[in-house]
Amino acid sequence: MNETKTGKETLPAEALSGANLDSQVDLTNCDREPIHLISHIQPNGALLAMDPRDLTIVQASENTSVFFGMAARDLLGRAADSLFAPKYAEELRISISEGRLGSTGIHLFTAFVAEKGPYHVIGHIHSEMLILEFETSEAENVSSDYSLLEKSFSGFERTATARDFAQVVCEEVRRISGFDRVMVYKFLEDFSGSVIAEDLAPEQHGHQEPFLGLRYPATDIPKQARALFVLNTTRLIPDAAYVPSPMISAAQTTGGIPLDLSCAFLRGVSVMHLEYLLNMGVHASMSLAIVKNGDLWGLISCHHYAPRSVAHDVRTACQFLARAVSQQIIEREASEEAEYSLRIEEMHRSLLEHMAEKSTLMPALADCDPSVKTFFSCGGSAILLDGKCRLFGDTPNEAQIRTLADWLVVEHPQEVYGTSSLPVEYGKAREFKTTGCGVLALQISYDGGYLFWFRPEVVQTVNWAGNPSKPTSGLKGDRLTPRKSFALWQETVD
Repeated sequence: MNETKTGKETLPAEALSGANLDSQVDLTNCDREPIHLISHIQPNGALLAMDPRDLTIVQASENTSVFFGMAARDLLGRAADSLFAPKYAEELRISISEGRLGSTGIHLFTAFVAEKGPYHVIGHIHSEMLILEFETSEAENVSSDYSLLEKSFSGFERTATARDFAQVVCEEVRRISGFDRVMVYKFLEDFSGSVIAEDLAPEQHGHQEPFLGLRYPATDIPKQARALFVLNTTRLIPDAAYVPSPMISAAQTTGGIPLDLSCAFLRGVSVMHLEYLLNMGVHASMSLAIVKNGDLWGLISCHHYAPRSVAHDVRTACQFLARAVSQQIIEREASEEAEYSLRIEEMHRSLLEHMAEKSTLMPALADCDPSVKTFFSCGGSAILLDGKCRLFGDTPNEAQIRTLADWLVVEHPQEVYGTSSLPVEYGKAREFKTTGCGVLALQISYDGGYLFWFRPEVVQTVNWAGNPSKPTSGLKGDRLTPRKSFALWQETVD
């Protein structure tokens, strides 16, 4: 293992400006931080929480005085009719009564609020609360011609491999959004993630290290954050050094319960994540979830090295691309699975035809064409049946296979057993890990008959973005903070 001393090693004091300074969250328990109940919003918009039954305001962000010229406490208890023109208040009621509002925020209308604005009004209903978010309609717009989305889909269609596809996704999202860096980040089985594609703005070449191929530990995106990405697929942070706008409520109406902001685009950010971004020199970010069959497959992650606002229509275009990417991934992986299933079915049919010509099972299995070994991608296979053993390809020796079968009968009597790390469960496998570190065993008779498929040990070098197990102390004294070194740190994994 080796670690090089590069990367950002200082953290500006502004990193704490978006934090709940009383928080006791650190790297040892950040996966339990209730980030959906954070008690402030980002200040690039205002937020009102209303009772959907009568449209009275029960919570308001403190910065309503900036946006609407009305203090948050003065808004509590007021009805929507006092803020909007009558037609917009009525449109809001109709949207609720007709069930148009769910947990995903939608653009309701663009209107003046208390004679200020105009503002884009984005609404959703979550935890029996109507959440209205307001952002200026004059926000920076990088690309107003969304017919350019057609170019994105044309690029998708020309890609042959998943990695080529991911690369085009990065290029198109960066073109539309204007961020300095865009990456496709794929989650692995242990919830760590790997950057499989990246596009960096030309002016950043020579100033920023590439992240392509780097792996990040699961703690970088803790489990509650991953769960929120399935609910709210877009996360924008225009300024990682923002000054938070607290939520103001009347105690008698909320009982002191924090507002659930799971699906709000203005939701405040954990101090841990803000420090993480600033440690990398990132001052603005946008993350778009890639969801496959209800599970988080990965993220389109955008970084900018200065604060950056993203207009609602630009954000919507990027969201549309992310949904298209999710569908493309489902279709591509389904196609690969269908091709694999077809190949297995053809081999199975051939095996059955061959068995019909033989009087006993061993020669039927051993002499079939295609061979048993070709059923799966493997280094070798073995048949143990009726006291006989046949080996094909690179496998453990006969004695080792017989001992393995005896162990399986006792410890794993089920018909199918598989593992990618046999030596972890079966110590004797260390003797033959170069040929049989992974095994799939299919029981074909009750007296210890098995079909085996073996895979050799894979020794790989994992390129981590900094030491994944090295804690650091930061501005909060002894409290652990996200690591400051994102330099290449290599680990050899068996």
